[in-house]
Amino acid sequence: MTTTAASQFTRDDQPAGCMIATAATQCAPNQARLRDLLTTRRTEAEAALVTRLRAGITSGDLPAEADIEATAAFYSVLLRGMSLLARGGAPRERLLTIADIGLHAWPAPPQSGSIS
Repeated sequence: MTTTAASQFTRDDQPAGCMIATAATQCAPNQARLRDLLTTRRTEAEAALVTRLRAGITSGDLPAEADIEATAAFYSVLLRGMSLLARGGAPRERLLTIADIGLHAWPAPPQSGSIS
């Protein structure tokens, strides 16, 4: 997810970053509908990540005690930050390094047995 985002945010054939992640966080009062629409899209994206992480617990890819909401919020913030950096001109290599660091926060999968 994070490495794909780094590549997508720095494509040569599109504007850098993500419009939904970076647009309309500050709006004039007459643009409240746009701000609310984009806020809703960001919230929906995070909710989709929560749903996917819950499926990861069910399938045994994530530990049952993982804080799914906090994990989804963390990666949502990480992706928005990467988008802002891309928008400011950060190269793909820099975003890939950040993505790699972000993976260290990923909840460890449950151990599938122990070696005695």
